[in-house]
Amino acid sequence: LSPPQISLEGEVVAGRETRVTCNASAWVPPLDPPDLLLTLRGGGLPPSSRRGPSVGLVFTAGPEQHGGEVTWDTLALGVTRLSPTPPCPPPAAPHHVQAWASRTLFTAGDNLTVTCHAEGNPPPRLRWELPANASLELGEGGTSVTILAAQREHGGTYRCLAENRFGTGAASVDVLFQGSSRSLLIPVVVTLVVVTLLALLAGSWWLHRASSWKAILH
Repeated sequence: LSPPQISLEGEVVAGRETRVTCNASAWVPPLDPPDLLLTLRGGGLPPSSRRGPSVGLVFTAGPEQHGGEVTWDTLALGVTRLSPTPPCPPPAAPHHVQAWASRTLFTAGDNLTVTCHAEGNPPPRLRWELPANASLELGEGGTSVTILAAQREHGGTYRCLAENRFGTGAASVDVLFQGSSRSLLIPVVVTLVVVTLLALLAGSWWLHRASSWKAILH
């Protein structure tokens, strides 16, 4: 029996059906095509088998198979032959896209970093949609956005877009500007001072009027 010839039809793409076929021939009489049993296993796929002189199996790979290995076992004439175990990282559109910020509430002068992560095959390219007028520094590969001494205009929605030739994915995070705690205290303090001064003036005026009435009565 010749070594089984196993081939994939087209490339393995997550979410699409892929066909694997196996063929073998006899080298000694009888030269009839051998009876083959092809079993597909591994890579998180459910085991499946097909029997015949030339067999094929159809399977659908998913993103979770990325980086895994699929093995095809061939049984013929009572002898088990194990095919090579080529890696089977199916191409996949971006998935598990995540965006997060070092802080979601910030005050003026804080440093802020927004980070994005995405999986896919080939690795997706990342780009950002940012709040208007937000100046920034992009990290290596565009995986992060860094703002030094953030100001009010840096508040808003940061949206990460992950793209490869099989599709796109997106994630976003909202970062809110809450102003300076010091700036919030200043109006309160000023208001209290003004109210206190008005109360003192009103009290002084009332005492002065009371003294004047007493003098008139006497």
